[in-house]
Amino acid sequence: MSKWGRDYWNKRYIEKMFSNVKYIGDSYVNTTEGEYHYSNHHPAIISPKIFDHRSIHKKYLEAISSKIQMVLLRESILNTAENVLFTKLLTLNS
Repeated sequence: MSKWGRDYWNKRYIEKMFSNVKYIGDSYVNTTEGEYHYSNHHPAIISPKIFDHRSIHKKYLEAISSKIQMVLLRESILNTAENVLFTKLLTLNS
């Protein structure tokens, strides 16, 4: 059950859990001297193995998404260039 009393968990909240080390029992503390990392600071909700696997999977999906966006942008640019050339050819043949 979620902290709001629901029988289901919000997707965004689950993604937040898999991007924050506090859910695997670690803690970061910022001080004027720097940042300190404490492993096993408190009981984990998510196992570190699952957390690491999800982090790698998320980076993989982001890389694929980025490549898809680049391909779509390239296709858009090529289509625009083709339309400009086609329009110029039409005006030359008129």
